[in-house]
Amino acid sequence: MSWKIAPQIEEILKKAMDFGGIDREEAVEPCPLNCLFCSLTEKAGIFTEKIEFPLDDVMQWARIGEENQADALNIMTTGSYSFAKLLEVGKLLKKTVSVPLVANTRDITHKEDEQLLETGFVGAYHAVRLGEGMDTPLKVQKRQCSKIKSSMHPATVR
Repeated sequence: MSWKIAPQIEEILKKAMDFGGIDREEAVEPCPLNCLFCSLTEKAGIFTEKIEFPLDDVMQWARIGEENQADALNIMTTGSYSFAKLLEVGKLLKKTVSVPLVANTRDITHKEDEQLLETGFVGAYHAVRLGEGMDTPLKVQKRQCSKIKSSMHPATVR
């Protein structure tokens, strides 16, 4: 298979392979939630437009991760990213690679948790941060998942 990747994306991937950081201009996807700690927000002013990577690129990056013996693929989305699109990406990734998939996305319901499992994800990342409710527009009680009982293995849900 032959594919071509944009030079700027290639550079970002090289930095990632070397465990390096990326510049402000190298990552673009403003999030409207405007959490004060996050650089992906509209208010931070770093990102001026939304970008969604082509699925072919995401699949190729996943193959590269698998070839390099990644222990998992952490699929991160902003708080406003479509959950349906996340499921679509997960389904395609599950067909493409055997690496476990972990979702790092917005707050989800129990039903959505089950949909992630059905799609092929093995876990979901979730955190309540210091300053939650003051530095974010989110309610601490909701972030603590008091009503949501995960059907995922406890070790995979954070």
